[in-house]
Amino acid sequence: MIGFLGLGSSGFNIADEIWVATEGEYEGLAADYDPQKPRKIYFINVGYRMIPVARHFVSGEYIMECNFNEEGWDKDSCNDIRRFFSTAWDCGFIIKGGGGGSGAGMYRAIMSNIDIGANFVPCIVGPFKHEAIEVFINTAAWFGTLKDSNFTTGLYIDNSHVEKKIGRPFIAGEDRIRNLVNRRIARYFKVIIEAYDKSSGFGKLPAAINLISEEYITKKNRLAF
Repeated sequence: MIGFLGLGSSGFNIADEIWVATEGEYEGLAADYDPQKPRKIYFINVGYRMIPVARHFVSGEYIMECNFNEEGWDKDSCNDIRRFFSTAWDCGFIIKGGGGGSGAGMYRAIMSNIDIGANFVPCIVGPFKHEAIEVFINTAAWFGTLKDSNFTTGLYIDNSHVEKKIGRPFIAGEDRIRNLVNRRIARYFKVIIEAYDKSSGFGKLPAAINLISEEYITKKNRLAF
């Protein structure tokens, strides 16, 4: 079972249960939603807006408003989100990110107020833009302080879009990630870094996530670097 919590829309056709944390940009989510694959969908409003268009393509689904304000998460309105973090997903926490700034801040806010279940396995997934890598790693390091040394996460990197932009593999970025991981969170995490086949393209993301899920199940204690 894969649970999806994220700002983007890619998890819609990957996860068994989807929690969409959004600041109001629903159009992209609607475009990627597949009504032929039934699953529970939860909308969590982390800004100050709840745009009605969301109800257009998830009519009949439960939409949860979990308010975020200047003081952080309103705990009284966020009780249901705790279930996500107490579920023993194979790959249960997916950050699907580009820019990363607002997402990283949002996840920190969530984790500061919500306990993580003992069986919860987080999964941090790309694609990542170069400038977003460190903010996600820093956020992962912050997560790590909440758990003991057995806390395991997966880091998946899609560099195909970067290769198209700069004309070469993103090796320097991968080295940077390894250095960040070794220096900042190796104490807390056993990290699996899965290289992305540049020829497979973004459309192969579901298969890549399944691979990560299998890694958790079969090789949970293996270091990839």
